[in-house]
Amino acid sequence: MKATLPDLSQLLSEGKKAGYVTYGQLNRAIPPDVREADLLEGIISRIQKQGIEIIDEEDAEERGLLLNKAKREK
Repeated sequence: MKATLPDLSQLLSEGKKAGYVTYGQLNRAIPPDVREADLLEGIISRIQKQGIEIIDEEDAEERGLLLNKAKREK
């Protein structure tokens, strides 16, 4: 599988900006026919090698709230 899938490329771009992606975003970006363990591990490895953390939705919400709070305090 090549990482030229539009949704995956978009996810990588957004992940680089934010520093993380969520498992939900990752699941939505990967086509349904790509569910083999080796392919998924390759995608996850590529994301992590680019310095992008993979987190759960709850952590993302907490980070968003903390980021918004920090912006308000400036």
